[in-house]
Amino acid sequence: MRRSLCVALSILILSSTVPVFACLQSHGKSEKDKQVADRICKVFNGIPSILMMSVQETILYVDISRDFYDEMMRDKLSAIKMVKIWMQGMRKESGEQIVTVWVYVDKIKVIEGNTSWTGEDKIKFLL
Repeated sequence: MRRSLCVALSILILSSTVPVFACLQSHGKSEKDKQVADRICKVFNGIPSILMMSVQETILYVDISRDFYDEMMRDKLSAIKMVKIWMQGMRKESGEQIVTVWVYVDKIKVIEGNTSWTGEDKIKFLL
């Protein structure tokens, strides 16, 4: 089930026909950041485990539920894929090549993903 979630989300991000929904929990520092957050959040709308997404320049903040985090930690390969999907979505929607994704649970940063000019994604588990 975890792998099918990653596959489904990656298809949504890569698809040019992403369904449009109202995104209730997205935030951005500037108007551009808000628009990027809204576009990324629309892809994940309806997934209750993702509580909020916020963008500040090249950083995507993702607040997830404790249950979702626990499941990600049981299968770290799927967790890495999920963070890479968020990084890919951030690159696509922001137009930036170097992006960062910070994943939070209960206001604690638990995962950090960074991408470089070479396109290399690095994922760190902080707990």
